[in-house]
Amino acid sequence: MRRRDGSDDADVITGTFFVHSVLYYGLIDIGYTNSYIASDVSINLSLTAENIAREFSVISPLGQSIRVDRVYKWVPLELQGIVFQANLMELPFSEFDLILGMDLLIAYRVSLNCETKKVTLRLNENDEVVMVGDISTVREFPDVFPEELPGVPPDREVEFGIDLLPGNAPVSNAPYRMTSKELAELKVQLQELIDKGFIRPSVSP
Repeated sequence: MRRRDGSDDADVITGTFFVHSVLYYGLIDIGYTNSYIASDVSINLSLTAENIAREFSVISPLGQSIRVDRVYKWVPLELQGIVFQANLMELPFSEFDLILGMDLLIAYRVSLNCETKKVTLRLNENDEVVMVGDISTVREFPDVFPEELPGVPPDREVEFGIDLLPGNAPVSNAPYRMTSKELAELKVQLQELIDKGFIRPSVSP
């Protein structure tokens, strides 16, 4: 997996996808009619490319005009456990592993929020995946940062605690003011953490 230098800038939306358990780094770009896979990583697909009926030219991310004549059909792009089928044209470029263009974005009714880099893909009316533009550290260590935390950390051999001196109590500060919208969002996030067992209601005075 690789990425273009500076791809975390505001001018691009990127994401990571699994294909046959191999992690690929892709550019999501409405400027491309078709979707593409880099020639030097396509060998990992374990699929056979087909010759297209009529070759055509395409402009690479670096502005070069390149002839395209091969396609990998029905490539399974996996995102958060959901598989999206894609036809990927073979293209010699090195900035990304994949370029996902309008053919895939239309097929899966993709919504893009360019400000937040939020991407929503819809497999059907009931299944959709929301992806937010990658954080570089998380992307570089996918085995360390899973999509969902499995649970609370295991018990340690040595228990840690903070003992209070007799007569002392935890510091109590008045909470800062929040708007009703912010408060509602905070309550939702806290309830999700409580449901997953990551936190529990405090009984401190």
